[in-house]
Amino acid sequence: MRTCLLLVLRNQESQLPSALKRLRPLNLPILAVDDGSQPMEASRLNDTASQHNIELIRLVRRSGQGTATKVGLDEAQRLGYTHALQCDVDIEFNADELAALLKESELHPDTLFYLSTDGTRLKIPLFVSIVARIAALHRPFLQMRTGLRLYPTALANQLLSCCTCSSGRGFSNEFTVRWYWRNLPTVGYPLHIEREVPPLRFDLGKAAAISARLMLGMVLRLPFLVRRYWVNREKEGERA
Repeated sequence: MRTCLLLVLRNQESQLPSALKRLRPLNLPILAVDDGSQPMEASRLNDTASQHNIELIRLVRRSGQGTATKVGLDEAQRLGYTHALQCDVDIEFNADELAALLKESELHPDTLFYLSTDGTRLKIPLFVSIVARIAALHRPFLQMRTGLRLYPTALANQLLSCCTCSSGRGFSNEFTVRWYWRNLPTVGYPLHIEREVPPLRFDLGKAAAISARLMLGMVLRLPFLVRRYWVNREKEGERA
């Protein structure tokens, strides 16, 4: 199992050095995708990438976090990485908790791990998480949020080759629902967030488009989702 750290950046070079310092204990090779930074920021990012031996991919125009993540996942697989830990540089995670997550993924290599919280700290409107929960008939998705994913690269790229996901910030949540629809394992992993820089804005139009796609997909898959819902309920009852 070979895991890389996948960073998607846009005009965030000033935040990158502190993020690298926090993540250095993981001792992971780093793949960064620059999603159309301004020329000055891009130049500084080149310098930082050279200093820290970062594999840097530059998108000339801003394409959105989702598109940049897709590019990163494709490149990660091409470079021979079996997994990609994608996390936002503007969120401060605890390195020890991330290391525990990596160990957990070694035991479950085909599992998509997503960041899970109690629902009080969400980067996107709560209704998107509600839609995700409804679209998958999966209650834990109410605690799903953006900011971190641990992707099995081959399975992720296989899924992306045959489905449409958001090009923006809603990509990770929509992708997680589609992963669940494929009957692939998903696990919400709670992590302590020490500090977070809130996003400047969220595109409600794109959120509505994501919600519409997920609700339509849910209707088409309803028999399968209902069966899986009751299987999950039975497993929860056995554990209780």
